[in-house]
Amino acid sequence: MGKQGKTLSTTGVNGPDLALDPRWQLVQRVCESRYFARSPKLREFLLFIAQRSLAGRSAEVTEVEIGHAVFGRGDDFVPTEDSIVRGSARQLRLKIKEYFDAEGATETWRIEIPKGGYIPVFTRNGEVPVAPPASQPRSWLALSLAANALLAALCLLLWLRDPSPVAGDPTVNVVSEMLKAAPGPIGLVATDFSLAGLRTLTPRPFDAFTVDDYARWDYSAFQPPPSSGEAALRAFDLFRTHRLTRSSDLTLTAMIVRLDSTGRRIVARHARDVTAREFRSGSHILLGNPYSTPWTALFEPSLKLKWLPGGYHDTSPARGAPVDYRGATPAYQETGSSYARVALVPNLADANQVLIIGGVNMVTMEAAGEFVLEPAHWAEIRQALGLSPGRPVPYFEALVETKAVENTPQSARLIFARQLPEARR
Repeated sequence: MGKQGKTLSTTGVNGPDLALDPRWQLVQRVCESRYFARSPKLREFLLFIAQRSLAGRSAEVTEVEIGHAVFGRGDDFVPTEDSIVRGSARQLRLKIKEYFDAEGATETWRIEIPKGGYIPVFTRNGEVPVAPPASQPRSWLALSLAANALLAALCLLLWLRDPSPVAGDPTVNVVSEMLKAAPGPIGLVATDFSLAGLRTLTPRPFDAFTVDDYARWDYSAFQPPPSSGEAALRAFDLFRTHRLTRSSDLTLTAMIVRLDSTGRRIVARHARDVTAREFRSGSHILLGNPYSTPWTALFEPSLKLKWLPGGYHDTSPARGAPVDYRGATPAYQETGSSYARVALVPNLADANQVLIIGGVNMVTMEAAGEFVLEPAHWAEIRQALGLSPGRPVPYFEALVETKAVENTPQSARLIFARQLPEARR
């Protein structure tokens, strides 16, 4: 049964002020045009995403929320299993293009919904959007704009990816073995660089923002400092409203999806477009750590090697082994030696698998992913786990030491790997 009580008002969500906005007036004209006359759900779709975006509530414009509010999907809605929103978004883009190619050709404003997301972009007719100056404090704005381009490239990559199978033994690494064991699709969750940016612009204790806050799209814990200049405020708004990721996710995702010989079983999405309920069913691959991908915190209770800002704490060390593992340089410096963790754990219903590939920072995550996907290193992990040839992979965790130069992984070596209990609790 769908969620009840969610309605869409053509006067906007922020009262009469929105009704005076020329962009909102344009949305109404588009919806009232002949191109939407027989498409009531597409009208509702456009009204919903435009209302939320123009009212400064872009964080609510997610695939899950659209499924609930527009298409009446219930709490059990899983986008990887139900493509109603993605399919309708394609139709909506075509309808909008038809309008501006004909009836709306002389409009002052134009509407676009970039592929890979659902937040509408408004530009003046004939205007080319110009990025703010690159010389911003901490260079975060320039980095985030680059990351946004990388996310678009990721979507293009997934659309055009080569579906040819990987040569050689198909069970060469952990993802290949997951594909063999999983009964259905595997969801791949990319890190939320936008969240990492908010954390940097608003220095707060790590636990001031929880996974529950993330699940509710509640970013009230982050506020720009009173002394913030215009550039910093723009960066803050960009991080709050956009789904950004980084090149390390792009690289690692490309490596993973090529292992899917069908081209259909691994479904990649941004962390903000995922819900906690999804981790109760199916298998998943989570990239990142609780700092940039809060969903990974749901599985910390399953692990003995605990993530902490800047390193890892081993709650069950071998005799004479270290308890804490921290990099030689601060976590935000993606160079030198540091550590990463790879773990295979049960999902939240103790069924199917969740693979977590994370590190102290982005480059260590990339190094760990490359390590575990390399057949020789995967054989090394299997040997450390005491697995005989052909034996299914048990739940496990592995610690990897990485070395990087200027944000580029150089090498990685296995410190240890050990099996974990079959159940989470």
